[in-house]
Amino acid sequence: MQYEIDLRAIKAASFAMSSEETRYYLKGVNIEISAAHGILAIATDGHRLIAMQAAPTPQAITGDREIIIPAETVKRIKINRRYSDGILRDMGNGQWQIEHDGQIWAFQPIDGSFPAWRRVLPKHSTPAQYLFAIVSPVEWNAIICAQKPLSFKIESRRGYKLITFKGGLKP
Repeated sequence: MQYEIDLRAIKAASFAMSSEETRYYLKGVNIEISAAHGILAIATDGHRLIAMQAAPTPQAITGDREIIIPAETVKRIKINRRYSDGILRDMGNGQWQIEHDGQIWAFQPIDGSFPAWRRVLPKHSTPAQYLFAIVSPVEWNAIICAQKPLSFKIESRRGYKLITFKGGLKP
């Protein structure tokens, strides 16, 4: 089975992945594949949580799946500046691949269960209210690629955290 994904979402989510060896199941980006939500890239270190939509429209998805892409693989992914589309492919026997711009990164997913990340979100909210409304993958790309420190503030409004960047972001 293969899925089309936006690799910027994986790279953006990696901003929050853990580096602790004792919490090995957090040392990567969880890819959640479901017919209801499409494909999501989620990472947390237990203090920060980033969830990004890697494919907004469900693609012939049968059944829900989750895999955790190891941090080493995520760090090796290099994204073409013109486009960020990639292919996530199940090769069978527990092996997966990510293909982009003629490059292939093979990996074996982390054997573990990713935490129930939706439990920390406000109750009675719909996916449209909490999924990835903070910043788009393009803005996260600008954050990750920033050559200078970014100035921002976080404020709470109606139970949601709002991140405001001084001077705005340019991809």
